Amino acid sequence: MEKFLKQYELNAARRPTLYSETMPTLERLRSLGVGIGLVTNTSREAVDIVFRLQGIGKYFDVVVTRDDVKKLKPDPEELRLAVRKLGARDFVMIGDLPLDVSALGGSERDDRVC
Repeated sequence: MEKFLKQYELNAARRPTLYSETMPTLERLRSLGVGIGLVTNTSREAVDIVFRLQGIGKYFDVVVTRDDVKKLKPDPEELRLAVRKLGARDFVMIGDLPLDVSALGGSERDDRVC
């Protein structure tokens, strides 16, 4: 299963499509001095491919992938790691799946992450 997932991710990473407002939003956040983190259940290798093809890696101060943690979203471990690496006291999370929202709550609620 891991081999299949990795191949699927790498194929998808080679054909990335950004939303039209992605670049203007990243540029605006950067101009405001906002620290930006990426938290994803995909591999570091796939993220690196997307960053290289789209030229967006420079906008992210912290990147946390499944390679960096033992538990994946919806467990909050990835979010906690990103917040800690950013040195953030407060944060806003933008997600594209219900799984992302689930990582904010749950039985191990931590007000620093929720």
